[in-house]
Amino acid sequence: MAVALISAGALFLSGCSAGPADSANSDKPLTIGASVLGTEFPAVVALDKGMQEEARKLGVKLVIADAGGQASKQTNDVSDLVSQGVDGIVINAVDSSAIVASAQAALAAKIPLASAFTTLGTATCAYSGSVGHVGFNEQGWAKLQGQEAVKILPNGGNVAIIDGAAGLQSSKLRHDGFVKELEANPAIKVVASQPGNFDRTTALTAMENILQAHPDLSLVYAPDDNMAVGVIQAIKAAGKTGKIQVLGIGGSKDGLKAVQAGTMHSTVFSSLEQGGRQVIDAMVANLRGTDKKMEQCINVPQTLVDSSNIDKFMDKGEY
Repeated sequence: MAVALISAGALFLSGCSAGPADSANSDKPLTIGASVLGTEFPAVVALDKGMQEEARKLGVKLVIADAGGQASKQTNDVSDLVSQGVDGIVINAVDSSAIVASAQAALAAKIPLASAFTTLGTATCAYSGSVGHVGFNEQGWAKLQGQEAVKILPNGGNVAIIDGAAGLQSSKLRHDGFVKELEANPAIKVVASQPGNFDRTTALTAMENILQAHPDLSLVYAPDDNMAVGVIQAIKAAGKTGKIQVLGIGGSKDGLKAVQAGTMHSTVFSSLEQGGRQVIDAMVANLRGTDKKMEQCINVPQTLVDSSNIDKFMDKGEY
């Protein structure tokens, strides 16, 4: 799941709680459980790093359960965290819909809950009754790159989209937000859309298939830099480097290198590490009673990165 940021200061989310939160106000050290999508995704490694750093800084025990990209395992992981009686739970969802029952079970057990980078259910940000959500402005990302596509193709052209993973609300937001911006120029046509599952190899294969059916493409939008790099590889193999513009999202190390090399037109930088720190800050503020507002939504800053400012971002890639 991918992206980076230049945020100053820590922003706090919060929520009301009982049960475990009561013990949090005693001398008992806090234990926060975090269920994450899977460390096979480099972006999740960056998220984990941010959470771990902030937990150490605040003197909080952090238990990370790696779902390995499996929704069923994540369901069991969250159930285990509830059974362990952790003081708070952070969820970075594999599947926004499949995890809802587990989220509701945690809330029913009076365990404060927050989401990170992938939303829960159909929520576009904070889940009802939760401490809140820290993540990207998915539609804001998509809007930036949609507007960029309109600038690149003033006379129109054929566009392909390599989508994220099915079942994630964030994937839908990144798709729909981009397509909406293209309405500004009816001469721009989306001629193909295939899932890339936030995976480089899957995106490469999807791009190969699209190029066979649509050799006259002008632009490809891959709302994750990992997928965008796979797209670039497929374009290179087809001998079309420089003929098809590529737009990514995330500001990964390889994505930034591609922008610098000119094989990717632009990406959007947002910091997963910063988001990881923010979600732990938010949960601790809730548990210690220093910030009790509910359902706050905090989006990490985002910056379009292209040839005009790439030099300022080359050392900021996190994954």
